[in-house]
Amino acid sequence: MATPDEHRAAGQAAVVHAARARQEITVEQAAIRSGRSASEFAAIEGGRLELDADELRDVLLVLGEELIAGAGGLSTRPLQGTHDPEQLAQMLEHPPNWRLAHALDWNEFAGDLYRAGRAARGD
Repeated sequence: MATPDEHRAAGQAAVVHAARARQEITVEQAAIRSGRSASEFAAIEGGRLELDADELRDVLLVLGEELIAGAGGLSTRPLQGTHDPEQLAQMLEHPPNWRLAHALDWNEFAGDLYRAGRAARGD
């Protein structure tokens, strides 16, 4: 008979695996997103590593899912928000270092706009 901890780990494993499967990414990709090793992520999905509530929430967030805990157990739903799937797909075609440089350029541009607005108002 399974212990309560084993039941909890099995429930976590099921929701994490389902979230990763919906994203259609590998264990290795999910591990990178979550800042964990592939073996550690596989242990989570295999029910051999139990997470605390914050860790579970964080893992699901990087998989694009929101944790829902209720009387029926754990479940998830896709994060709510707006994004352009086509633009996102195009961005993901580039390597991470290019995406980081692109994001930093946009951040610098936003700072330039902010400073220009302050100068125009005389702040």
